[in-house]
Amino acid sequence: MAHASEACGSHFIALFTLLTGSMNTIIMKMQFDMVAQGTEQCDVGDGITSLRCAFHKPWFGVLQVKLGMTLCLVYLVIRKKLLHRPYLETPLPLHDPTHTHKLFIAVQEWPSTRTLVATVVPAALDLVQSIFSFVGLLWIPASVYQMSGGSMLIFSAFISVKFMHVHLFLYNYISLALVAFALVLVSIAGSSHESESAPSDAWNTFVGMVFILLSRLGYSVNIAIEEYFMTTLHVSPILQAGMEGVWGLVLFVPLVPLLTWTEPGPSAVAKIWHEDFVDTWAKLQQSPTLVGLVVVYVLSIAAYNVAANWVTKHMSSIVRSMIENGRTLGVWVIGLFLYYVCSRPATSPKMGEPWTSSSWLEVVGFILMVVATLAYKRVLRYPCVSFYRDDFAPIH
Repeated sequence: MAHASEACGSHFIALFTLLTGSMNTIIMKMQFDMVAQGTEQCDVGDGITSLRCAFHKPWFGVLQVKLGMTLCLVYLVIRKKLLHRPYLETPLPLHDPTHTHKLFIAVQEWPSTRTLVATVVPAALDLVQSIFSFVGLLWIPASVYQMSGGSMLIFSAFISVKFMHVHLFLYNYISLALVAFALVLVSIAGSSHESESAPSDAWNTFVGMVFILLSRLGYSVNIAIEEYFMTTLHVSPILQAGMEGVWGLVLFVPLVPLLTWTEPGPSAVAKIWHEDFVDTWAKLQQSPTLVGLVVVYVLSIAAYNVAANWVTKHMSSIVRSMIENGRTLGVWVIGLFLYYVCSRPATSPKMGEPWTSSSWLEVVGFILMVVATLAYKRVLRYPCVSFYRDDFAPIH
């Protein structure tokens, strides 16, 4: 009975991780599509300007992410108090070949000064990749944005081979080639995706895809750095997320006046160096719905980090891989539901994304990417036996 209850709880947390992970992308895209009265003018077409503009605020999105990550640290402090634990973070296992039983690293009551200072490096990198990611999301459908996560497999493989001297085998290279082909299909679908919430300018779409791929590259590098910190400084993933959130807020503060004072531009690239936070505050005051989306997003980011950490710690890597692939499908399904069910006819622009003629190409790319990703991790096996003959003879 207790085992069944524990299994039920594990399944619930896995489902919760999938739901919050999917909603993170959807909610941010909904924020970008919201229209509210502000202080900064925008071009609404035919040379007409207006103060009622879309909430295209990628830097404010980064701020929300950092607030959500900081809540992870708040969670650890509250847990320490409620459970009367002598330490802030859960001890990490120490893999020692001389011992047959599992050892644990002794942890201090609070993180050391060295740990606090060191985490500024991944925090700064995460700040950069986050803004690239959100600038891309401005111009790209949410489903295409989520599927672009497959590129991380390619970047991570390159980093592992080049800098960590990891050997890949034939089936790994075949999987990477299939992922690359799937990304091409998804990119083509994204560029031809006709959505009322996306600009018709092909340049913005191209810029969006470039920034998304740059963000995935940065995220892959950041993962490698975080793994190094976890093995050398013995920082648990959830404490790492919390510290990156705190440092992210510290680094964000001096950027606010700089971003506000810079000159705006018509190009999508201008979102990197300009964002008027006075206009942001004015829009939030005029739209309670927008405020609600911001609050839900921050809480969802925090909940996802805590739940995903639990899944990584207590469930298999196969489950985590399935959840990540399920997030992509979840973003797509929720987007279709919002567009066809929740959006009112008079709503402009509509929430979510429609099904178009290019969506079938996106389906093929998604299926191919899932199969290739699972085959890369040997969750699935290719039917061709020769793909695995070099399993003990690494390809250099």
